[in-house]
Amino acid sequence: MAGCVKEQPNNALSPTKCICGKNYRTVEEFETCTFDGKQIIGENCTAKTECADSCADCSNGVCTCKPGHRPKTDAEFWSNPTDAKLCIVDDYKLAIDAGDPCTGKNQCVGNATCTATVSGVCTCGDKFYNDQGKCVPRRDAGSACFGSGQCVENSECSSTMGGTSILPGFPCTDYWQCAQYAECDVGGTWLCQCIPGYWSNGTHCVPAIKAGEVCGGLGQCVANAECTTNTGGTCDCDLDYYNLRGRGSCKCETGFFANNGKCEPVKTVGQVCTGRGQCVENAECSSRFGNGNCECNPNFFDVQGQCKSEIPAGLPWPNQCVTNAQCVAGTCVCDSGFVERDGKCQNQVPAGQPCSLATDVCVDNAACSASRLCECSTGYFNDAGKCAVLRKPGESCTGVGQCIENADCGPTDLCECEYGYYAQRGQCLPKKSAGDPCSAVGQCMDNAECRQGSCQCNPGFYVKQGVCLPVKDEGQPCGTYGQCVDNAECSSPTGGVCICDKGFYAEAGKCYPIKKPDEPCSGDGQCIPNAFCSTSTNKCTCSKGFYTDNADCLPVKDAGQPCDAVGQCVDNAECTGGTCKCKNGFYPDG
Repeated sequence: MAGCVKEQPNNALSPTKCICGKNYRTVEEFETCTFDGKQIIGENCTAKTECADSCADCSNGVCTCKPGHRPKTDAEFWSNPTDAKLCIVDDYKLAIDAGDPCTGKNQCVGNATCTATVSGVCTCGDKFYNDQGKCVPRRDAGSACFGSGQCVENSECSSTMGGTSILPGFPCTDYWQCAQYAECDVGGTWLCQCIPGYWSNGTHCVPAIKAGEVCGGLGQCVANAECTTNTGGTCDCDLDYYNLRGRGSCKCETGFFANNGKCEPVKTVGQVCTGRGQCVENAECSSRFGNGNCECNPNFFDVQGQCKSEIPAGLPWPNQCVTNAQCVAGTCVCDSGFVERDGKCQNQVPAGQPCSLATDVCVDNAACSASRLCECSTGYFNDAGKCAVLRKPGESCTGVGQCIENADCGPTDLCECEYGYYAQRGQCLPKKSAGDPCSAVGQCMDNAECRQGSCQCNPGFYVKQGVCLPVKDEGQPCGTYGQCVDNAECSSPTGGVCICDKGFYAEAGKCYPIKKPDEPCSGDGQCIPNAFCSTSTNKCTCSKGFYTDNADCLPVKDAGQPCDAVGQCVDNAECTGGTCKCKNGFYPDG
């Protein structure tokens, strides 16, 4: 109804303001626009057609909301100022619920419309869902939900996760909003993306397929491998890569680096490079993005394209260098396997090898321990003599000790959290106890699931001090109510034994409904009162002095009492003409 146009400026700093568009007029009192020639709520009229709102009538010469409707409040109007309607449903008894039949416009509850003028149905708008006939806003990612169709677009409701979670490939605003094994690329694409070692099957993130195994399309394989066909094949390592130890991981050989799916020889000093990891040892690329050159790190210099440690210069030519050093181009250079420390060349000992505190230097991120072995620092592991950063959950591994704390290398060659822990943001955190808040599947302890935002015990278990324990069988000791099997309860709230509820009998620790007359049974105590389990028929039978009446056992009737069927009278009497009468040869006694 309105658009923003620039006023004729008095100076360069003149502001802009909203004015009504063509064919509209300004209603100053309500700060809104309406069709030129149409009246809004509260303005004078002579006919219904003069009122701008379809939910209004001309009543007593004034445009007024129809019965069952009321004018919007200021807050309701400004929550959606572009909505031309100024009347909303007020009496929902007069409006048709979502999901019920309708025949025209303005018959449905708020946020719902009729799908047709004949045989239509009141249907909630795209941003709402049907909650017992009312249209309520769809739930945002991360909030609680209780069924399908309640979540905003591109998210799903998971009863095990206690709320909505955004599927891979769809927009997100924070890391925790994404489905399992996916994270939000905050500051980047702002999309939920599968973490390394996983791929999206269209709805969820599943583990990447190892090299040599069957795959169903592109993008499903481990790093540096691809599926041989788009419709099914095997994961093959890219050119120049090899299947590491036959364990399904594709790596470049030592002395090579990965570049556009190929393994190329590392660059020597002075050669063109385009990023990290492309240069010889002790050298880095001068540019992380675009073309650069391999340059030696500080305290290293170029010796025939390789970077060697620099020993203080100034010694006479040709060779008067310290032990384990050679004079190269007028400079003392440490021999291979040695590094410069305070002007001396000290042996650089690989991780896991014996060392001397006085003469040896361990590889980077390692130190010579009291046991005289080069040991990797906290957060690192021994990778063929070098200390590499411990791998996070979902990252590739090849053996024990390569994963972060509380994680192990799993059967799929990926780091997995140990039993009792779950993965979140690259860490393995202790699983939550029953009653603790949770946000995703897999965060709760054994025998519990995340439901409605908290860890709750599964059916057949009860909570005690945060732990979910199996319910107690009939006859077992219990500590309080709620610890026994179905149809049983603890005999005392302060401790007792599990006993079956009234109307149930115990068998093998469980409680079953007592049997009615003529129902199969296998022992005493299984039948209703005044009945027993007949050993000849294995069915519940009314005891002597009782008769069967509508699945119950009632006392037989004395002579003279009303009856309506055979078998209802005492011995030596029969039901005749609706009354129990003694048989011939017998007389009533009392």
